[in-house]
Amino acid sequence: MESYRVGLCDDEKRMLKINNHYMKEIDEEYEEFTLELINFMAGKDIVEYIKKEPLDIAILDVDMIGMDGMEVAKNLKAVNEDIVVFFITGHSEFAVEAFDVDAIGYVMKPVDKDKLERTLLKAVAKVREIKSREKQRELVITVSNLKKRIPVDEIIYIERVQTQCVIVTKKEEYRVYDTITDLVEKVGEGFIRASQSFILKISEISKVTYKEATLKNGMVVSLGRGFTKEVKKAFLEQ
Repeated sequence: MESYRVGLCDDEKRMLKINNHYMKEIDEEYEEFTLELINFMAGKDIVEYIKKEPLDIAILDVDMIGMDGMEVAKNLKAVNEDIVVFFITGHSEFAVEAFDVDAIGYVMKPVDKDKLERTLLKAVAKVREIKSREKQRELVITVSNLKKRIPVDEIIYIERVQTQCVIVTKKEEYRVYDTITDLVEKVGEGFIRASQSFILKISEISKVTYKEATLKNGMVVSLGRGFTKEVKKAFLEQ
C-alpha cells in the first residue's frame, strides 16, 4: 500500500477540523493508498516544516492571516518543486492565480466532500506520476565487466578514492572506474559536486556550514574551495 504525506493548512481551527475529518473518511474508503495527515494553522509553519520533513501534497486555505495560501505555495515550491498543491477558497476568481503555482486544482467553500475527494485523487495521481518518473532514472555502471543499473534515487553520495569512484546507495556500495566528472553528469538533477572528490545527493544534506556539509546519516563532508557557494544555494533551495 502506498503512503502519502499530506499537509493541511488553515488558520481557522473549525475549518481545519472539518477538512481533516473529510480527509480521514476519504482515506478509509481507499485500500490502495493511505494518507498521513499533518495539520498546520499558519503558513509559515508548513513552510518551515517542509525544510526538514517531506510532504507529497499540500492543501492550503487561500485567505490566511500573515502568509496567504498563494505565498505559502510559492515558498513550498521553492523548497520542493515536486510538491503537489491544491487550494480551498471562497473566491471563484482565484482559479487563474492557482495556475501560477502549478496547482492541481481548487475546492470552493463551503467544502463539499465529493469535490474534495475528486481533487485529492487528482493530486494522488500526480504524486504517483512524479514518483514513477523518479524511479525510472537509472545509472548504468560496469562492475567486474558486467553492466548494472542503479536507481538514481537510491544513491546517497559518490566519493573518489584513488583511481576509482565509490557509489554509495541505501543498500550497498559499487566501485567503478568512471571519473567523478562523468558521474556528476550522469546522475544529473538532484545532485551537487561538493569537492574534487565528492558528489552529494542534495536531499540527503541536513546541514551546511562554511567548510562542511552534514548528511542525514551523520556523515560530514569537507567542501572544496569554489564549491561551497553552490552547495549552500542548492541546500537552501531544495
